Amino acid sequence: MPVRIRKTVNKTGRNRRYFLPLSLLISALTLSSFLILQLFRSHLEALQIHNDPRVGRIWLTGESFGANPSLRSHDPLQFLLNKLGLGQQTLLSRFYGASGGMELWFGYHSKIPGSPHLICHRVGRTAFSDNLGQDYHGFLDIQPNNFIGVYLPGYDHKAHRLICTLHWMPSDGPGPVSRPMQFIINLPPAIRLLPYSNQLPANSASRTVDGVSAALSRVQLSEPNYSEYRQYQRVLSFNLSVKGGKLEASNTIMVASQMPDPFSPPALRSKTAPGKAAQHPLSISDPYGISLMSPGELVLPLLSVNQEGPVKDVNGEIWMAQVDGAGESTDVVRFQFFVQKDHSGKLIYFDLLTPVEHDLKV
Repeated sequence: MPVRIRKTVNKTGRNRRYFLPLSLLISALTLSSFLILQLFRSHLEALQIHNDPRVGRIWLTGESFGANPSLRSHDPLQFLLNKLGLGQQTLLSRFYGASGGMELWFGYHSKIPGSPHLICHRVGRTAFSDNLGQDYHGFLDIQPNNFIGVYLPGYDHKAHRLICTLHWMPSDGPGPVSRPMQFIINLPPAIRLLPYSNQLPANSASRTVDGVSAALSRVQLSEPNYSEYRQYQRVLSFNLSVKGGKLEASNTIMVASQMPDPFSPPALRSKTAPGKAAQHPLSISDPYGISLMSPGELVLPLLSVNQEGPVKDVNGEIWMAQVDGAGESTDVVRFQFFVQKDHSGKLIYFDLLTPVEHDLKV
């Protein structure tokens, strides 16, 4: 009788062939899930969500820096955030022009029956403070679809962090007021471009070119302005002496009839096309190279008794500029302007650095 030989299959080897790819796939899926979870958690932390059961849920949608604040999102998690009611749209600020400014954008969901829209207000003297202990006023920028912006026209670029403290309430009348909510903004690093005041050359604030001389002196920065009604942060006053020509600056005025409203708000975005840019404006920038004046901001004279030109003393004419973003670090400023030479009409460019005295009373 023939012997039947039974074939055996090495199942262990076959299992090994499938086990390694499967284990790699499981590891990859686990790692991907972990990374997505961490990314989602980081997004939730960045939103700095606050919840007040009487008023609503508020979160920081984002921030925007520079002269034209806007917020756009291309985030792959945006769909999920929208589903959770934490999404954002393209937001465009009503304010513009201040190169050293910024805007915070908040989203909210009201829990007040019959009041779907909320508004925010500062809790203390101002809405903003920085890690150097300096305070700043913010300006509301109401947006559609339950978004609100808070605009800051300038801050001291020595600071590394801003804290915005607000409470929230219904926008349509009396109602519950939320507990104070604090939002922390880490500021982008700024590189100082100008020397410190004790390093300035002795002649940095004066210069003579082609027989025309210009000299700055008594440059003084006022204390911060915390009035609700005046819309600038500080005043920078200075004496300017020009010999052999006259100041040619499109953003200066010489008579009282041209004086602007001191209570006007920061520059609002126009609904019409912007006009022609000012020619040869006098500019003032901080130690970080950032303008302390928004485009269109005027340099004002300390008017004489007859109101027809700036007061003069032995150091020259006295001028005042309303500035945003000056602070503890503003020990030196840079002036850039043109002087029109007598007789020939030739424009001569001046670029001067000058130390700044602080805490002028205005």
